[in-house]
Amino acid sequence: MNKVRSLGAGRAFTYWEPALRQWNIPMNEREFWDYWFKAEAPSDDMIGFARMLRARGILTFLLSNNFKKRAEYYGHYPWLRDAITKAYFSWQTGAVKPDRRAWNIILDEHRLRPGECLYFDDQEKNVQAASALGIHSFLFTSVDTLKKDVAAHADAPV
Repeated sequence: MNKVRSLGAGRAFTYWEPALRQWNIPMNEREFWDYWFKAEAPSDDMIGFARMLRARGILTFLLSNNFKKRAEYYGHYPWLRDAITKAYFSWQTGAVKPDRRAWNIILDEHRLRPGECLYFDDQEKNVQAASALGIHSFLFTSVDTLKKDVAAHADAPV
């Protein structure tokens, strides 16, 4: 994953194809991506919440350790354009979380101070890295908990 998430990575399937052959899993590239990507389902509750935040003028970002093929798949989600201010993928930025540069790219580009930002992630190491920068950071466990954390730290009710 580290190779395929990096700038200048080769065609993504070439990283998995040898393992599939070794494990005798007869999948072509299309079958592999369908199997992997379609196992995930977007959360309508989370999408609605992000849309509401954006409608209130709150900047919302997606910071993802993902590779080009996966980012292209996400690009097919029509809600992504109206729920997220901007998506940042490691294959584009060259910064893979928990590398501090991943957050600094967003902070610098949008002229944000760490203390005015909230960050949620499902991996503790990423939460710790963002916290070390002074960003209010939370381990994502559920949409309901995320909403409560946002409401507790927002200047206005959400």
